[in-house]
Amino acid sequence: MTDIEPMARHYFIRLSLQYYVAGRFAALNRLHSVTPTLLHHAVELILKAALARTHSLAELKQQHGHGLSSLWQAVVQKKSALKTPSRDATIADLDKFEDLRYPDKRISQGASVSIGIRSGENPVSSGSHPSSGPSYRFNLGDIDELWAAVFESIPANPSAFLQGLSEDAHKALVAENQHPIARHLP
Repeated sequence: MTDIEPMARHYFIRLSLQYYVAGRFAALNRLHSVTPTLLHHAVELILKAALARTHSLAELKQQHGHGLSSLWQAVVQKKSALKTPSRDATIADLDKFEDLRYPDKRISQGASVSIGIRSGENPVSSGSHPSSGPSYRFNLGDIDELWAAVFESIPANPSAFLQGLSEDAHKALVAENQHPIARHLP
């Protein structure tokens, strides 16, 4: 463990929670253009928090960058109980959205983005629907399940991170959320 590890882990958790709340708000309000990027950041940062005990900040940046698949593999190597086919699929689906960070593909090829709120629900589409353009999809409920599982695997006090959230942030966090993190709200 490095001297900076507890501070880095705390920072990653806090920042991840803020991206997660913003991403949930965006998804619930059908802001399909920004939702995937916000949730990608939320998952990326919670995975980095899970690795902060065993990886320096430089290692996280150099070895993994923004790659969810790479970060996920490193996390499940240390915490094998987190690995499930459903979570693997959620990581793979969300990692594809990294392509949309810059608009070049969306402009040249078009794309459709589909977001479902509950696991197993047919996602609602947004954007152009070209026959040859890429299609991106995920369910918020799957992200909720993954984020909560990783968060709970990190030695951290949920209340310490959840207190101080505004009433509106609390609402965005719990709306349609069937996963454990929502239980820790005051």
